[in-house]
Amino acid sequence: MRWPRRRNGIHAFFLLSIALVPALTPAQTPPGYEMVVLRTTDAGLSPANINNQSQVVWSEAYPPTTNNVFLWDDGEIVQITDDTFYDGRPVINNSGTIAWIRGAWSPPWEVAIYQDGVISTIPDAPTVEISVALNDNGWMV
Repeated sequence: MRWPRRRNGIHAFFLLSIALVPALTPAQTPPGYEMVVLRTTDAGLSPANINNQSQVVWSEAYPPTTNNVFLWDDGEIVQITDDTFYDGRPVINNSGTIAWIRGAWSPPWEVAIYQDGVISTIPDAPTVEISVALNDNGWMV
């Protein structure tokens, strides 16, 4: 099902563990908000990140072997990574560029970037211990 993209409305996006689905109902949605359930899963979820285009990124964990990055865009879910790396804590800027930490299952990690359908890592970048932040100019901290 495709959801219409709303540019002038307010969305409340939810990524839910299957155990939480019965606890939430549309009656609990505040006035002026719309509840959109993006995905239900039994995986561990990272905090979601949203840009001003209503694109949402998150990662799902199935330890000890899988942690993948996902993108929700205009009603469709795209799995960005599908490998044995730890790919987690993704962020998205208003241009749609996604950055996250990637590597073995414990720090230090490197930074991965998804832009125009291509995943790359930042060569010779300092290793990351927690997460990354990405602005609309593509600058990272």
